[in-house]
Amino acid sequence: MKASLGLRIALILLAAGRAGAADLTGTYAGRLTCRWTSAAGVRSTTRDDLMLEVSESQISATRSSVNMRIPSVASYFGNVIFDPRAPTKNGTGVVNDCTHLWSPNAFVYETVRFTSSSVPGGLKGKIEMEGIVDHSGSDGSIGLCSGSFSRADATDPDVTFCPVVPPGPPGPNAYHVVLNGIGSQVIAADSYPGILGTGARTVSWWYRSHVNTFPPVWGLIFWGQGPAGMWSVQLEDFDGGGINLELYGTKIAWTANQDPAMGALQDGKWHHLAMTAPTAGTAADVKLYMDGVLLPTVYVVGGQLALSYDTLAGIAFRAGSRDLGNYSDADFDEIALWDVELSAAAISEMFNGGAPTDLTKNGTNYQSASALQLYWRFEEGTGLATADSSGNGHGGTISAGDPMKSWGAPGANH
Repeated sequence: MKASLGLRIALILLAAGRAGAADLTGTYAGRLTCRWTSAAGVRSTTRDDLMLEVSESQISATRSSVNMRIPSVASYFGNVIFDPRAPTKNGTGVVNDCTHLWSPNAFVYETVRFTSSSVPGGLKGKIEMEGIVDHSGSDGSIGLCSGSFSRADATDPDVTFCPVVPPGPPGPNAYHVVLNGIGSQVIAADSYPGILGTGARTVSWWYRSHVNTFPPVWGLIFWGQGPAGMWSVQLEDFDGGGINLELYGTKIAWTANQDPAMGALQDGKWHHLAMTAPTAGTAADVKLYMDGVLLPTVYVVGGQLALSYDTLAGIAFRAGSRDLGNYSDADFDEIALWDVELSAAAISEMFNGGAPTDLTKNGTNYQSASALQLYWRFEEGTGLATADSSGNGHGGTISAGDPMKSWGAPGANH
């Protein structure tokens, strides 16, 4: 299912009646079919079996406050104004978007227009949907959608009023950077070249995707000179989708087809990622941790694990892209780089059960605060610059970003 249900959707609701006004409360089951055209003109069709939940927080003979939710996609709220001459039969209203699971950047508000009617004492209900789905805030696609939903039960599904976006990893001000997948990235403002040569390194970051599929390729973390001496951490869709590290044209990978844990990366939730490598190591020595757990290297493309790395100065350290562009449509937070190989225990402590720690302070197992080379915490919340909390002066610039839209915070509908 495309992430955003959208602008100008017409609904016809037939619901159980009660004295005074139509009863819209209940759970509905059905299928929505959308015919999509991407920003590049590519056409596709999706057919999704979905549940629609409707609850009413207030109701009178002429007005009802309605909360609506498609659990796998979005939540809405609004009001129905019933016809005072026949309140059990007719009504119109406006429903505004609260949140989207897969595309928190798609819209702040979406408007839905519908009419409703009911048969007094009846339990049967039906919703017919048709309209335009505007997904331009994420991948640029537009869909023409239609569907039919039938009443599945008459119970109150207790739809939460405007649930907040899941909290992001907190800097002290709880902000994170929002990248749009079409050009925005964070680049070291002083052209800091990253860890070069055969030096030991660890890079970590918090990540939340705006889409639920693996893209053809997204750059996550990049520095160096490609292809001869780059350190390119990227997301790709081969072998079920996953993260890989590209060195000299060789890719070592952690993929969903061979490690089910990687399949959860695009679930719209925050994940902690950390990649480590020792001094004068080979591709076989590179380790990837997700949410504090070591993932085995399961795939090699175009080379072998015996390959040594020797990163050359080239493109400055950056997040959300690579040397060829390939921009990420995702949120990033707490991006850090060290010139040492951190231990598994240190990385587990950094993950901290999903509550990030201040990496400028040593802990029990994490004892490498002094080895920090760059640390972007994204505490600013506005503008196009972020400070380097490592003390080394490698602040970042949000290139092709927006001074307001490039920032998110827990509860903000980005």
